[in-house]
Amino acid sequence: MKNFFFQIKLGTKLVVFDICSKKNHHLNLLITSYMHSPKVFSRFISGVNIILLVLLYSCKKEEIKGPQGDPGVNVNGGNSNITSSKIFVIDSLDWQYKPSTYQWEVVSTQTLINQNILDKGVVKLYMQVDNYWAELPYAAGDQIIQFAYKLNQIRFELGESHGGAPPRPATTKYRLVVFYES
Repeated sequence: MKNFFFQIKLGTKLVVFDICSKKNHHLNLLITSYMHSPKVFSRFISGVNIILLVLLYSCKKEEIKGPQGDPGVNVNGGNSNITSSKIFVIDSLDWQYKPSTYQWEVVSTQTLINQNILDKGVVKLYMQVDNYWAELPYAAGDQIIQFAYKLNQIRFELGESHGGAPPRPATTKYRLVVFYES
């Protein structure tokens, strides 16, 4: 694909054209000044129409296809199932401040995280923010809340990206979703 760029000076006015841009394969037309004379403008439009007809038909999208990939492997039907989902609340007073890390931490017991999930599953955690569920880790401003899990429990950490101590977290609803291989 070629780019055509040219300038036309009509009287004291300068018109700049960029045709067949690589970005979007459309005509990009930038007029950097106004045309005040109807006669100049009429000649200008006639000339532009001829130029556009010639150049637009020369703009073609190049399609390059790669080689066909190998077919995927179907393991155990290739399905995941949601085994369970649970909504729970962590009270603001449950958070403990750790001065050595400048973070707030809390551990929540969650029996949905069993050995089967640890061996062959996936854990997703969401927190309610206003009227929607935001996936963790979640950042708002300088604060970030993240989690780690192990058998039967989730550990939450809230810190600031600039190393300061964030305020105590508010009481918040969380949604735990666990998936496993069927």
